[in-house]
Amino acid sequence: GSWRATTSVGTQYEDRHFSRDNVVAQGLIPGQTNIDQGSALGQQFELNTTERTLAFYGQEEMAFLNDRLLLTAGVRAEKSSANGDDGHYYLFPKFSGGYRFANLFGEGSDLKLRGAYGETGNQPLFGQKFTTLQGGNTIGGVIGTQVGTTAGSPLIKPERVKEFEGGFDASFWQGRATLEFTAYHRRTTDLLLNLTPAPSAGFAQQLVNGGQFRNSGIEVALGVAPIQRKNFSWLLRSTFNRVRSNVDTLPGGITSFRPQNAGFGLAFGEFLVQTGRPIQQIVGSVPDANGNLQTVYLGDANPNFRWSLSNDFTVGKLFFSFLWDWQQGGVAQNQTLSLYDCNGLSPDFFGPDVTNPDGSVRPRGQYGFDACNNTGDARPFVQSTSFVKLREASIGIELPRRWARSLAGASDLRVSVTGRNLLLFTNYFGYDPEVSNYGQQAIVRNIDLAPYPPMRSFLFNISLGF
Repeated sequence: GSWRATTSVGTQYEDRHFSRDNVVAQGLIPGQTNIDQGSALGQQFELNTTERTLAFYGQEEMAFLNDRLLLTAGVRAEKSSANGDDGHYYLFPKFSGGYRFANLFGEGSDLKLRGAYGETGNQPLFGQKFTTLQGGNTIGGVIGTQVGTTAGSPLIKPERVKEFEGGFDASFWQGRATLEFTAYHRRTTDLLLNLTPAPSAGFAQQLVNGGQFRNSGIEVALGVAPIQRKNFSWLLRSTFNRVRSNVDTLPGGITSFRPQNAGFGLAFGEFLVQTGRPIQQIVGSVPDANGNLQTVYLGDANPNFRWSLSNDFTVGKLFFSFLWDWQQGGVAQNQTLSLYDCNGLSPDFFGPDVTNPDGSVRPRGQYGFDACNNTGDARPFVQSTSFVKLREASIGIELPRRWARSLAGASDLRVSVTGRNLLLFTNYFGYDPEVSNYGQQAIVRNIDLAPYPPMRSFLFNISLGF
């Protein structure tokens, strides 16, 4: 009765199949859908992939001192056909522990101290271990194949992520207030990198394992119910997080490399992975006093912090809520702005005046035009992404129960209206500072290139309870 243990073992067997094909025909007569009836066949593409993963895991959970002390240990062994050695099992262990102090801050309070360590792996993508052969080529009048432009890695293996985490969860004021704090340090080794080798290698890209970078940060969450009365209640929730990164080492003795889709040249700012610097740093060319261009650090795409605040109110049968988000710091490559500035089409081309980095005063749009067409200065096109947003707001009412019972015998009936992306306060030039031209990439986010504006939506909701 004073302790208990739970043992878990299992296996995972997973097959992944993906097929994609595309054929384009031109010159089809109206109503004809058979592509072989076209006068010319254009682009033709087909891709078929098959991957298999086999894994085993074991875990032991133990609770002591009437569930106040909790300990967990586990390990996962995994192999995959995507790895260079598809018969090798990679081990990923984990350990965690926590201790609860009941009623430490008075009746109904609780404090839990916790810590954990774990490892996990990011598998390579299909085919990254192979240097592919491309067919459909004519060599000396004979159909043949040629080596692709990307060099595979026959020894490729998963990235390994190791993370330490510690913190506490507290509940006090008879459960009306909660506070969570977490600090973590994450180190990623054997990075899967796509490097650009020397031209003499004969390849445009080369896949390698190597290097190390680390992230560290804190996360804080607070929840409070300041007022709890029969006809009025108020619930406040807030979260705060801050992350910092650093590139420790890179493979092959290199100190920096330009990732794929890093940007549109140093004159507009681009990402550069460099030892001793944040992994999402943006660099660009800046003229010195003599007009000679130098490559300098222009900022980190990762913000200084993010902070959100939500409030929920209930007044009798009426309820309403709102969520604010605040992001401080961070930069983006604003190529949408460059499309205006480089052609002299910025709305602020003739003013108002701003103070330039060199101390001179002139219209901001004129500064951007000169940077694009004369000086090669990247600073006008790397902009701060600080913002405050009213992310969501809603208002609703609980209707009389007799109305609810008349609808299929429901016990309660609510109607509400919700709006999303309602307000934005920012100095960023563009539709939205939260933009990424290439999607949620690991590194090359925060590139703005003529995106669609974010959608502002309004929803009407009817909710029945039974």
